[in-house]
Amino acid sequence: MKRSFIKRFGAYLLAAILVSALAGCVSKEEPEPVTTSTGAPASGTTAEPTKPLGSSLSPPDALAQSMRAQLEAKSYRVRISSFSSTVQGETLVEYVAPDRIHMTNPISEMIGVGSETYARQGQGPWQKAPFNAGEIAATFRDPKLIEDLTTNYDIKFVGTDTLDGAPMMVYEYAPKATSPASRSGKTKVWISTEDSLPRKVETQGVNNTSVTTIIYSDYNSDIKIELPV
Repeated sequence: MKRSFIKRFGAYLLAAILVSALAGCVSKEEPEPVTTSTGAPASGTTAEPTKPLGSSLSPPDALAQSMRAQLEAKSYRVRISSFSSTVQGETLVEYVAPDRIHMTNPISEMIGVGSETYARQGQGPWQKAPFNAGEIAATFRDPKLIEDLTTNYDIKFVGTDTLDGAPMMVYEYAPKATSPASRSGKTKVWISTEDSLPRKVETQGVNNTSVTTIIYSDYNSDIKIELPV
């Protein structure tokens, strides 16, 4: 049950993970910041200031800078909307670094703090789940994804745009013909020019059979995620 749930959840969040976990390109030798139990920087420590997104960066470097900025964020919210001929739905995800996650969709809800996870169907009772949601949270920082993206995908700059009145730079990546994911569709990423943080992701299935839209918001806000019992 543990493996099957993580596989299903990971597949649903694949587009989000491909964006947020790119921050794993940070060197393993770089010491991790000291954090509190809620994932915020501990007293006496400061997070790295975010950098504006420069137009002189190559597309792969721009995405890498964006994902580093997201890795340094202590918290954020994600709204994932999927539409196809057979599936329509929305999932809300709250994330607090390094290992707190809260997911809700029309049929279920899950809260994970570290290795403890609780889930429920609809408004039913909470039950302790026999899997570790921390493993799901860890996929947001998987360093292998940056290597996968730069090796197996063509990345290009699309142009500039605005989102909620804020200036964005838009990039697109698609699998190479030789990629193991060659049958996957294209993905567009809207990145804020002010702080390099991704704000929107749109992934199209092959032959435009499905569209998944991901909206990131509330970076570094005071998000509380606690176990229900």
